[in-house]
Amino acid sequence: MSRVRVGGRSLTVDAFVFDKDGLLFESRAFWIALAEERLRQLRGLNIPGLPDRWAACFGVDTADGVRVTEVDPQGILAVASPGEEVAATAALIVQAAGLRWTEARNAADRVFSQADLELDLRRALRPRPGFPGIMERLRRRGIPYGVATSDTTERVLASFRLFDAPQALSFILSPRDVARGKPHPDMLQAAADRLGLPMDRIAMVGDSYVDMEMARTAGAVGIGIPETEEMARQMRDLGAIVLHSLDEICLEE
Repeated sequence: MSRVRVGGRSLTVDAFVFDKDGLLFESRAFWIALAEERLRQLRGLNIPGLPDRWAACFGVDTADGVRVTEVDPQGILAVASPGEEVAATAALIVQAAGLRWTEARNAADRVFSQADLELDLRRALRPRPGFPGIMERLRRRGIPYGVATSDTTERVLASFRLFDAPQALSFILSPRDVARGKPHPDMLQAAADRLGLPMDRIAMVGDSYVDMEMARTAGAVGIGIPETEEMARQMRDLGAIVLHSLDEICLEE
């Protein structure tokens, strides 16, 4: 049994589940780097107008059709799962090139797979305050932790290799591992099942109200670390404890 202090409250928490983008790493820098690499791969298909259509659909702004200037935090690129992104891209390829669905889907798969391979994570990833320090503190106390994300398992492992110890993760849960992704409770239920812990002893830590909605639905402790006051308000409405950084999660003796 582990006691933690968050937001002035002392709680019993025996395991932590962390979101990835926006919580452990700055989301904007990652999204921009990812969007630029995907646009580069899309241009390789030589389908007229496709890169511009894709950018508009996915919430990506460009200055010159090449350099990404902004990504909508509520857009497809930021919130959709990889499978959903591939399906949306395939639909755009059907519209732009008139390919059959299977051909378009295969082309989109190739684009995304190659973009993932060539994405320079060292350039794309900027750790947010408190990471990886929070993981080091949890390891010293023997408290298990893992990641629940809309990203792929492969990229989570690659990201942790650059900054922390991926072998210390008790689990990585992505949309591939559950029937329903966030904000449904499936990822947290899977974490509870793997750890053999009651849900009310698990803390979900995230930067979005989607993470806090998942925590509330599942019956877990919700700890929100938002980037805006509006997001903080939405988190509080969902019963979450709102902090400014991961450093505010204190492990009691």
